[in-house]
Amino acid sequence: MTATTCGHHQCETNVIDIRRRRLLKGMAGVAAAGVALAASDTQAATEAARQQYADPAEPALPTRPFEVDLKNTALVVTDPQVDFLSPDGVTWGVVGESVKEQQTVRNIEKLFIAARPA
Repeated sequence: MTATTCGHHQCETNVIDIRRRRLLKGMAGVAAAGVALAASDTQAATEAARQQYADPAEPALPTRPFEVDLKNTALVVTDPQVDFLSPDGVTWGVVGESVKEQQTVRNIEKLFIAARPA
């Protein structure tokens, strides 16, 4: 403990505690900046993915209006195999990178969750 003056009177201040608080505040600022940067990168990646699959400016085939009628629509998933969807599968070396990049397993799960109530 060291005695320091804080304006109008003497007070006891633990210098180490002050330094620790300043360090923690600085670390919190760095962490917040990192989260903001990661969110920005995620948004940029999402937008890039959307652009990759956007309709072409001049499609080769004529476009037709398309509407989903839930009364006459089904989700059909043809036997997803461990061989394709798991690092333990025999084809993982060929398709694994794409499965991870496209978040295939997560997206199949999202489809099942969305389809169940419909």
